[in-house]
Amino acid sequence: MNSCSYPITYVAEMTLYHGESWELMQRRWGKLIRDFWLNSDIYDISKIPDIYDCIKYDLQHNMKILRFNEAEDLHALAKAMADIVIPQVNVSV
Repeated sequence: MNSCSYPITYVAEMTLYHGESWELMQRRWGKLIRDFWLNSDIYDISKIPDIYDCIKYDLQHNMKILRFNEAEDLHALAKAMADIVIPQVNVSV
């Protein structure tokens, strides 16, 4: 089911940020999925910051085009998990 607010044919004609192609975006996300989901029971949590960076980038730069309901949920969940995975450095001043 298409949860995008634009018709698919209209979206395919839109230009992504800095002229990124739809194919390149698909490959970028496909690689993230393959690297993160190793098999049905095993995930590489070191990829969570990459997922967070990718969805944050797309929400910031392609938000008008990528209007799907799950994008903001994915961003919030990826941020919450990245905050746990990314080591927090306590710097004394």
